[in-house]
Amino acid sequence: MLEGTRNTGFWMLAALVTAPLMGGCMARTSPDTSAPSEEVVAQVGKGPTVTLPPPATAPSPVAEEQSIFRIRQPKSRVAAGTRVVIGGPAVQVTASGDHTLWIQEAGDSGRCETGNDVVAYRAIVVTTEGPVPTLARGQLVEVEGVVAESYGHRTIASAVIRPSTVMGVPYAAHCDRDGSSLSSDALDGVLVLTAGTTSGQESPAQDGTWSLAPCFGEIPSIVIGASLVPHASWSESWHWVRGVVTRRASVVRIEPRDGEDILSHRANDACL
Repeated sequence: MLEGTRNTGFWMLAALVTAPLMGGCMARTSPDTSAPSEEVVAQVGKGPTVTLPPPATAPSPVAEEQSIFRIRQPKSRVAAGTRVVIGGPAVQVTASGDHTLWIQEAGDSGRCETGNDVVAYRAIVVTTEGPVPTLARGQLVEVEGVVAESYGHRTIASAVIRPSTVMGVPYAAHCDRDGSSLSSDALDGVLVLTAGTTSGQESPAQDGTWSLAPCFGEIPSIVIGASLVPHASWSESWHWVRGVVTRRASVVRIEPRDGEDILSHRANDACL
C-alpha cells in the first residue's frame, strides 16, 4: 500500500512539473492572437538596428563665400576643388562669351604705368557648362562654381551665373604698355589697355588672331585673341588695344570684346 501510494505521488508530481512546460511549448507553436504584452513589445523594440542605404544622389557641398582676391592671391588658402560663391556690390562683368565670363572686383584709374596694385589678383575667368546668359558690361553678378587650375592660373569652372538687375559703372581698363607686366600672373582676367605696333609682326592668322610688339619689356609680342571678335586684316601701324587678359602659360594673350576695343589711333601714338 505504501509502495502504491509512492508511485501515485510520483506520477502526480511529474504531471505538475511538466504541465507548465507543455503549456509554454504550446504557446510558442500556437501564437496568441490577442494584443501583445508590454514585455513582448519591449523585446521587439530591442531588435537589430537596420542601416538604410545612402540616397542615390548625395547633396551638393555648401559653397564657401569668397572674394576673387582670396582665391587668386599667391599662396591662397582656398584649395583647388573648393566650391565657392562670389558676389557683392563690387563684382562686375567685364566681358562675356558663349561659355566664358570675365568678372572683376576692383577698378583702376586708367592712367598708364602707375602700378597694378589696385587690380592685381582682382579678376578671374569663369567657365560654364551651358551658355552664358546675356550680360552687360558693368552688370553685377553672383557666380557659384569650383576653383580650378587652367594654363597656370586660377579659374572658376562649371559655374552657375546669377545675374543681378543692378548695373554698375563699368570699370576703366588698367593701362599698361609693359609686356613684362602684362605677362605676370597678377593681371590674369583683368581688363587692360595696352599699345604697340604691328611692324615686324605676322599678318592675322586664319583664326583671326594677330600680335603686337609692346612698347616696353622683354616680351617680343602680345597675342591679340579672336575668341570674342576677329581682326581680319591690318596695315603695319600703331595700335591701342583694350581687352581682358587670358594668359596661356607664359604667353600674353588679350581678348578684345568688340571692334571698338581695337583703336588704331589715339592722341598719344608713341611709346614715351
